[in-house]
Amino acid sequence: MPALDPEIRLAALEAVVARLLLTQARQHPDPAGMLDQFAGEMRRHADMQDDAGLDGLALGAALLQLVTLAKERLIAEGGR
Repeated sequence: MPALDPEIRLAALEAVVARLLLTQARQHPDPAGMLDQFAGEMRRHADMQDDAGLDGLALGAALLQLVTLAKERLIAEGGR
């Protein structure tokens, strides 16, 4: 079986993580607010990575993209 293209693997991973975030968000009274709070916490964590010599901006952007995917699904599913 040939190996999957790295871009396809990354897209699949993003979809899984976004689905997990959405599942967690649905357990809160305000799912969109929970996702916003999560994004803020992850952004603070990403900012701390700059101090460790890591690319916090890229990490923050990736985390924001995952939250955005989860919020898009939440909206598409009617905020359930």
